[in-house]
Amino acid sequence: MGMGYPLHLLDLLAKLDKKQLVTVKIAGTLLEWFPLRKRVRQVCVLSPYKFNILAGMVMMDLKVDYKLEGE
Repeated sequence: MGMGYPLHLLDLLAKLDKKQLVTVKIAGTLLEWFPLRKRVRQVCVLSPYKFNILAGMVMMDLKVDYKLEGE
């Protein structure tokens, strides 16, 4: 399942998106912190890497399923 990635690294990446608090600045004033409901950060430099890891895992699962059905 880890596709060669260390499990502790995958666990760390998963934990980055949990229980995030965010704030908004309006006219120079920060509002109160609140929990983030949607877990897609638009400015995260790790997003392309996380996408590639997930897409690779899905493709490996599809490949395994296809081989099992094709036999």
